Amino acid sequence: MAAVWLTLPSLLAFVGVSLATDHPVDFWLHVNTGRLMWETGTLAGWDHFTCTIAGSEVVNQNWLAELATYGLYRIGGFELCQFAAASCYAAAIGLSVLLAWRRSGNAHAAAWAGLAGWAMALSNFGIRPQAISTLLFAAELFVLWCNAGRWGTIAWIAVIQLIWANSHGAFVLGAMLPGIFLAAAISKHWGAGALRGALTDREVHTYLVCSLVAALAMFVNPQPSHTLDYVFNTSSLSLDRGIEEWLPTNFATLTGKAYFASIAGMLVLLGVSRRRLETVEWLLLATFLLLGAKAQRMVIWWAMIVPPIAAPRLAELLSRRRKPTAHDDEDDLAPWFVVAGLVLFVLTTFPWTRGYNPLLPADRRIARGIHEPAGAVAYLRDSGYRGNVFAPVSWGAYLTCFLYPDVKVFNDSRIESFPDDVWNDYLQIGAAEGDWNATLEKYRIDLIVWSDRLSVELLAALRRSLAWREVYDDAECAIFRRRDKSSGDPARPSPVDAAAASVRPY
Repeated sequence: MAAVWLTLPSLLAFVGVSLATDHPVDFWLHVNTGRLMWETGTLAGWDHFTCTIAGSEVVNQNWLAELATYGLYRIGGFELCQFAAASCYAAAIGLSVLLAWRRSGNAHAAAWAGLAGWAMALSNFGIRPQAISTLLFAAELFVLWCNAGRWGTIAWIAVIQLIWANSHGAFVLGAMLPGIFLAAAISKHWGAGALRGALTDREVHTYLVCSLVAALAMFVNPQPSHTLDYVFNTSSLSLDRGIEEWLPTNFATLTGKAYFASIAGMLVLLGVSRRRLETVEWLLLATFLLLGAKAQRMVIWWAMIVPPIAAPRLAELLSRRRKPTAHDDEDDLAPWFVVAGLVLFVLTTFPWTRGYNPLLPADRRIARGIHEPAGAVAYLRDSGYRGNVFAPVSWGAYLTCFLYPDVKVFNDSRIESFPDDVWNDYLQIGAAEGDWNATLEKYRIDLIVWSDRLSVELLAALRRSLAWREVYDDAECAIFRRRDKSSGDPARPSPVDAAAASVRPY
């Protein structure tokens, strides 16, 4: 059963992502940008999709992942993108569990530690470039921990960091990890009072070169002058603007509950274990504990380092309790039936096969866009509308994915790209505060797509205003056009079923 236990956390990670039925907010932005790069042969380093920062330089740090996203989407649609993301997360959890097993020698301990890591990371499993980033983090941690003093480690770190620096903003962690292992290797000599020994220690040399290579590789991308600005601006602006996943981790969310429970569990485990923490373990725990507390989105990195540290202590506790039985050396067919059942279940949770899984409710068998304005997209396409649209930030990329280049939106989910004045104008209009209509005119907005789930104030103000006319509504949203530009509007249509609307990307 060892193989079953060791693969269980990975299977759960794969199944959880593979069964997700909602299109993530960021997904359409990555499809958009990847397609633009593919069709133009450029980096897409200038804004093409909005009417507020049109032509402004934007940092496209994720360009490699976005090209991959669009390539997968072009070949197999959302389902193939979902399968690829599920595979990345499963492989990342698998590497973490494998490392835990190598350090503990106990499959049960590694599996239980891996399940704890999976539970903490679960809410961060999105279908976006972070899937690649999570796999690269786990791979680098595994290489650094298992190949100390080997020069081949340097090549692995270089390749990982080159891919990472062009795929996702968490590449900074790829430079931090070798630094942590370097500090731990030097501390061995410091504690022994023989710092000079570090100068001849091959392990120190390896980690030193790895740290230098990783730091340099961060800037091997098409926009090296913006590399660090992108990372720190994204996190700080997202926090300032109240984006939920960048807020400090707290008990109000599932991620927060799992995070604080893991801290309590780790403290108990360290208290009862006779095994002392190694320096590298102390440094990893301290670093990623602080990062996890800083933002919910960073809890996933804490989840990756907990299993290999917890597993040796769990193995120690299990060895104290377990007693050999008469069946330990006997062959047993039961594990093979378990494996067969797991494989069969996993095969029926693929995005293409889950529709045939009788264990799943009907609404879990197909991918769908929760609250995406598909009916509005169909209406705007049929009416031949061209112009600037004000819509929720979470809908911006969705609208341009299906209506670009005819439609430009006010903003989209590239939070770090929009200056404070544009963001404040977005909030003012959304809340219908001050002279919101004049602000819309400043950006030449003549059409609004909005939902009462976001704010009832704007909808109420639009319905009272003589300057605007409601031309469409359905269960998801309402559309308003300026009266002075609506003389050529088609008659108000009947509501369109968003789930059945025929919508295809531009």
